[in-house]
Amino acid sequence: MGQRSEGYTIVEVSLFLGISALLLTMALVGTGLSIRTTRFTDSTRSLHSYVQQQYDDLLNGVNSRFGTESCANGVVNTGASQTPGTSNCLFMGKLIVFTPNASDVTSYNIVGTEPANVDYSKSDEQLIYDFAPKVVTNTGSDTFTIPWLATISGSKRPIDGKAVDAFALIRSPRSNRIVSYVFKQPNGSYNLSTLINPGVAANANNIGKPATFCVSSADGLGQPSKIMITGGQGQDAIGVSFDAVAGDCNGS
Repeated sequence: MGQRSEGYTIVEVSLFLGISALLLTMALVGTGLSIRTTRFTDSTRSLHSYVQQQYDDLLNGVNSRFGTESCANGVVNTGASQTPGTSNCLFMGKLIVFTPNASDVTSYNIVGTEPANVDYSKSDEQLIYDFAPKVVTNTGSDTFTIPWLATISGSKRPIDGKAVDAFALIRSPRSNRIVSYVFKQPNGSYNLSTLINPGVAANANNIGKPATFCVSSADGLGQPSKIMITGGQGQDAIGVSFDAVAGDCNGS
């Protein structure tokens, strides 16, 4: 009787190669998805850390004012310079602007000056208004670029369903309490009078209200994440979540 030759048939080899290719493809797809997920997580965490750092610096009294403005008699003049510590300028806070559909977030200093006959029995919000806080746009600004080309894809202030793009943190002149303001930049740009009536600081809808800024990955992977402004104090003032849903950031 003849002996059967050892080896694999063409069908067996084809099956082996097909299964191997499928497993390799699945591994590569899984690895690519894992990398994109890790990058998006890093994008969101980095943005949250940047915003949180602005809050922490203000809470801890870090004065980043360059001294390229002067203050006297309730007026902030950005055309003259006074060294920090030798003027009436009071570093009051930070303005953070989220550029819609872009990766840039820019922070500016907010400076005020003590008015004559100031009444310290007023509420923190009223005192902030009396100190005439102004945004200094010509110096001392800082731009943070969200890693991995993630972008600000939407925003919403739940109290009125409005889209917002600016977030101000202002420290009370009499306490360590930080008051938050979320609002839409007038005409899409800033000027030094924006935080003064009839602007942000006198509008109750802007003061201490929650808002959400959504972040989307560069390749549209999954659902957006969100940076949450809570209006609270301390570490809970700036939140982060990876479970943004439809309606979280569809402000009009």
